[in-house]
Parts: sequence; C-alpha cells; structure tokens
Amino acid sequence: MDYDQIDIAPIDLFSSPVVERLRGQSAKFKGSISKERERIKRIVEEKKMEVKAAATKPINVRLRDKMSFTLGIMDVALTAFWLGISPETFYWGYSVKLPLLILIRYYVYHKTKYHYFMLDFCYFANLLFFVYLHIFPKSCALFSTCFSFVNGPLLLAVLAWRNSMVFHSVDKVTSVFIHITPTLVLWSIRWFPNDKFDNCSSDPNFVTFSQASLVPLIPYAIWQLLYYLKVQVQDRYKFVRDPSYMTSFKWMTSEKHSFAYKIVNVFGKQHRVVMFGVFQLLYTMVSMLPVKLIYDSFWIHTILLVSICGFACWNGANFYIEVFSVKYQQNLKECEKQWEDLSKALQSKGQLSAQSN
Repeated sequence: MDYDQIDIAPIDLFSSPVVERLRGQSAKFKGSISKERERIKRIVEEKKMEVKAAATKPINVRLRDKMSFTLGIMDVALTAFWLGISPETFYWGYSVKLPLLILIRYYVYHKTKYHYFMLDFCYFANLLFFVYLHIFPKSCALFSTCFSFVNGPLLLAVLAWRNSMVFHSVDKVTSVFIHITPTLVLWSIRWFPNDKFDNCSSDPNFVTFSQASLVPLIPYAIWQLLYYLKVQVQDRYKFVRDPSYMTSFKWMTSEKHSFAYKIVNVFGKQHRVVMFGVFQLLYTMVSMLPVKLIYDSFWIHTILLVSICGFACWNGANFYIEVFSVKYQQNLKECEKQWEDLSKALQSKGQLSAQSN
C-alpha cells in the first residue's frame, strides 16, 4: 500500500486528530521502510566486500604458499648438494640466509608483539656462532663453545619446540633453520676442515668433557643474566600495561596441563620466574652432556643430525596431513557460507522492494 496516495479531506478533516494520527503513522512507517532498506543495502554491500575479499585473497595466499613451498624444497636440495660437493664453503650459505631470515622474522614478530622471542638463547647462540665464523675463526675456545651450544640445546630444541618442515610457512622454516643449519655448518667444519677455521682438531685433548659440557655454561649464564635484566626487570611493567606482549616464559606456561607449567609452579607463583630459569639451566646442562662424544665420533654426529632432521620432517608431515588439510576444508566451508549469506541478503532485498512497490 502506497501511503503517499492517501486522500485526505481538505477542510473538514484537515484538522481532525484522526487524520493527524494517520499522517504520523504513515510517516513513521515510511521512515522504518527507508531504514530497513538502508540496513539491507549495507548488509549486501558488506557481504559483497567479504565475498570479493574471500575470492581474491586466497589466490594471493595460495600463490605465496606455493612459492614458499617451492623455494623450501629447492633450498633443501641445494643444501644437500652444497654439503656434498663443497662442505668447506657451506658456511657461506648460512651466513647469507641467517640475516635475511632474522630481519623478516623481526618485522613479522614486531607487528604481532612477539619480538621478545628473539631474545631467547637460540638467537644468542646463532649470533655467537656468526661471530666465530666471520670475526674469530681461529679461536679454538670459541669454536668449542659454539659446538656445545649448537649440538646441544639448539639441536635438541627441535624436539622441545616440535619444529616442523612446513615449506610454505616462512616462520616454521626459519625456526628449523636457526636450530638445525648451525649444526650442519659445524658438522662440515669439524669433519671437513679448512685453513680458515680452527676446529680444535690439532689438539684433540683440548675438547675434554668439562670443556664441552661445563665451560660453555659461563657464556650461557651471562646471557641468562642479561635476559633476566631486560625482560623481568627493565620491561616488566610493559607486560603489565599490555598483556599482548609474548615471551617464551608466557608461551611455555600458558597451558596449565603442560609439563613446563607444572615445573615452574612447583614452589608457587611467586617463584615461577626463578624456576623457569633453573629449568632452562638444567635443560642446557643435560643437552650438552653428550657433546664430547659428538665431537669425537663422525658417525654419532651424523646419525644424530639425520635423526633430528627426520623428526622435523615427520612433524611437517603430521602438519600437512592432520592440520593443514582440515584448515583448508574449513576455509572452503567459510567461503560457501559467505555466498549463502549473500544470496539470502539479496533475496530479502528483492522481497522488500516488491512489497514497497
């Protein structure tokens, strides 16, 4: 019914309260119709934008993931080829890729407030190893320390953090890189020596059990102290003001049923930070106990390295089969639901237009 066509008597009924009430109701109803039209129009436009984004964004994401996957596979092939044909120069590949991946990770982590992860020990160990490679390559003591860090806590961190070979994810590839690639470099330096580096092989007695498992605890303690002063003292109020900042402590103790949570809460919440530091220290000490055997045996070193790489590959396989495929199906269902919502909104708009006419 078109209320614009209501015929109202000009004189006698013009001032009638009934007519005034009808006019008010007509204007009110027309106003509600107009608001409803605007609401439906806004919904339709929003759905159009969502569907358009869903239709275009996955293309870009898929292209990026395909490129990352391809580059990841090619990098593995290049790594194996390089180690086989020229192990004495393999350190250059690590030296070029490490700064690039670290810069990318810092850019991504800083936006998500995860950049405090980059103060963890694995980054300190990589920095120390980089210093050995390019500043003090003739230092046997520095080589011994780096060998212990890299083949101990860094390599076993692949098991602790469940690193996985997921080639389409730059973040996961970077995690595998910073934990495994230094070991590959030291494997090549230890068993295929060249004149540039001192790998302590000229004096095998220098790398004793204490030198491999106890002396490296000194630079580790220095890192632990600096980390504590930065995160727990200098920036502690930053975490109170903005809980979205993430650290390894918060990450590992976020799940109440996890092993790390139970360990750090043994003596109550007031001692959690201290217990977390003790837990890290014990992990580092235990992981460096077999380093002397690794240094002395080519086969132990090689088998350990291959086993850890196989574990990372297995984690990647689990991700692709158990996680990635499920997420892909969920994304398809979300796109289908968006199309259904858009169709319903368009249908409602058509029915409303027909009624108003």
